[in-house]
Amino acid sequence: MKEDVDLKKVMQNDYESAHKSEKKRNHMNMKNEKEMQQSANVQKSNQSSKNGEKSGKNAQNLKNNKQKAEKNHAQKTDATSRPRKIRALSGAVIGLTIATSILGATTLGLGIAYGVTQGQANDYGTQLENIYKKNYFELVDNVNNADMKISKLLASNNDDFQAKMLTEIAQASFDAQNNVAALPLSNENILESV
Repeated sequence: MKEDVDLKKVMQNDYESAHKSEKKRNHMNMKNEKEMQQSANVQKSNQSSKNGEKSGKNAQNLKNNKQKAEKNHAQKTDATSRPRKIRALSGAVIGLTIATSILGATTLGLGIAYGVTQGQANDYGTQLENIYKKNYFELVDNVNNADMKISKLLASNNDDFQAKMLTEIAQASFDAQNNVAALPLSNENILESV
């Protein structure tokens, strides 16, 4: 918003400076024309004073010529200043259009980049949650297997079978330990749950 205000001020200053320089040129042109007309008038008045009767007509012709010259000059300055104003305004419009396009493209690019990163973050979060769930359910299975094998161990009287059960119980407890390590738990949480 501030950039728009600054741009408007710059455009207004450019317009005013161009308008002032145009006025100066027009003033100088009019001054030169007046001087030329005055010198022509002086020459004509000198001739008209020689020609007594023609002086009245010459004075009227001088006035008419002067008025025509001023009208022509006014028309020329209007005709030249309008295209400059139009060019200045069209340049400003083109500049604003380009600035708006760049801003829109940048916003669109940032929006797309944000969407992609959010999608990736959500994917990573989902993958991590799935890993935690898998480890939790494997932990439950390993604890249940170890519990069942401990029950079999207590019910058995055969030394070979008891040795086999103790080996399987050790393996199940090792697997359960790995599953607990993969879960997002701190040592304090584990101690509180025991």
